[in-house]
Amino acid sequence: MSKEKIISSILGDALRLAENLRNDAKQRADELILAAQDDAAQIRAEAKVEVERHHEEAAKSGLLSAQLDLNKRRLALKQKYLSLSFGQALEEAVSLPQREYLALVAGLLKSAEEGDTVIVSKKDKDVITQDFLDKNGKCKLTLSKTHGDFKGGIKLVNKDYEQNLTFEFLLETLRGQTEREIAAILFGGQNE
Repeated sequence: MSKEKIISSILGDALRLAENLRNDAKQRADELILAAQDDAAQIRAEAKVEVERHHEEAAKSGLLSAQLDLNKRRLALKQKYLSLSFGQALEEAVSLPQREYLALVAGLLKSAEEGDTVIVSKKDKDVITQDFLDKNGKCKLTLSKTHGDFKGGIKLVNKDYEQNLTFEFLLETLRGQTEREIAAILFGGQNE
């Protein structure tokens, strides 16, 4: 064999080998591209499902948040109306005709004990006098020289305690005890 034939044979073998390698590489690249496309399609499908799930959760969360906000606003409105109702009751109590008002205070004096000092509101300082206490108290009472910063009713004080019988306190206590029933009357039994 001549040198040229040997070179030609080696080159031919190298070209065939290179062609085979190129074909194998192209086939492998095509397989990798198909696998990557399949993976990408699967990832897109999973991402779509995940996005839809997130949208559903966000919608549910938004709906829940809106419902909670609505419930808070509804409760605040009910509390406002209850406060207005009790505020109106307080105003009506302190605006009673003097005879009825004094009869109510006389009823409160039944809680007094011997030696109590009676504190009256600034508004009542000229109406509830020592003479009134002497006539309506069941025991010896003293009218305080200081006046309370409340709208109506009295406070009974001695060395051991202070008994708050102001209309504000009594109505607030009544509110705590009856708020559910009053809310049911005002709002038709809605418990939200």
